[in-house]
Amino acid sequence: MSYTDFQPYILPGTDDWALSSKKATELLEYLESKGVNRVICVPPVKQENPENTTENLKRIFQCFKAQYKGNIELELAARYRLDSLFEEKLSHEELLTLSGTKELLVDVHPLKNDSRIWEMLDSALKVGYIPVIMQPERTVYWYTEDFIRLKEKGCRLMMNLYSFFGYNGDEALNYSRMLIRKNLYAYVFSGMEDTRIMRYSERFNFQENNEVVNLFK
Repeated sequence: MSYTDFQPYILPGTDDWALSSKKATELLEYLESKGVNRVICVPPVKQENPENTTENLKRIFQCFKAQYKGNIELELAARYRLDSLFEEKLSHEELLTLSGTKELLVDVHPLKNDSRIWEMLDSALKVGYIPVIMQPERTVYWYTEDFIRLKEKGCRLMMNLYSFFGYNGDEALNYSRMLIRKNLYAYVFSGMEDTRIMRYSERFNFQENNEVVNLFK
């Protein structure tokens, strides 16, 4: 069985947390050994990274793709933070969507609630994008009714697999399992953002969690 994963920090130079080319290749080799056959690179675009324009990200991606010699199919999208830079880009820039669809990967600050979040989501929906919210279970100010509201608006949710297995704290664990039960997730990503934490995945039992496996396909 093959899987698709989403990697925020695999493109060198796109963030303070981004991996080096060597570490990124090691991570891809590990993901391939776990059955991943496609990785969508989703570098973060936010106020702290104004240089991550669509043009620059395409250039960096092409350089990395040319260097990579493995068997995983690489694609480029981006993860957009819902902040003032997002509002600017939504109006003036072609955004990098998932696999050429209208699905737009977004995230929010997990600790600081911005009163404009709902307005920004509405703006994205109004111009035809489908917001896919990355690891919403880690957001401390959202509750069950907020997740339901997101889906009713037409947004989609993406789970961090590490939340489901408890590595992101009890609240993220409980919310991820609740969202699975309520069938509110559309996607999942591995959460393996650094080669140092790859060993944690050895404890994951996919065979006992078919609902998670289905999200990877």
